[in-house]
Amino acid sequence: MATIRVLVVDDDPFIRTTVSMLLKLEGYEVRSAADGRAGLQAARDYLPDLILSDLNMPYLDGYGLLAAVRADLALCGTRFLLLTGESDAGQAQGRGDALADGRLAKPFAREQLLGVLRSLRL
Repeated sequence: MATIRVLVVDDDPFIRTTVSMLLKLEGYEVRSAADGRAGLQAARDYLPDLILSDLNMPYLDGYGLLAAVRADLALCGTRFLLLTGESDAGQAQGRGDALADGRLAKPFAREQLLGVLRSLRL
């Protein structure tokens, strides 16, 4: 089985590092970026199988990153999971869910994240 490549994009260094470490321990190959603009460049360079992205970030928010990924021929089929804060949950269900493959409200437990990843069937 091939290693699944994941890009974690979050401006919170604690969340970015924690999610990255958890995924690495589960056998995923992981890279990360600290904002949406850096995340888009990393996605173009890395060509991940999955992008986990925070919703509210500087320079390019999660919706902007999602739209740019869907518009890029090399990335348009990449699975995309929005990581939303509790205050973002209703907003995320509105304009972003149609393009995203799923969403997960923060804070989340390890098993919640892994369950969502399993449901994506990467």
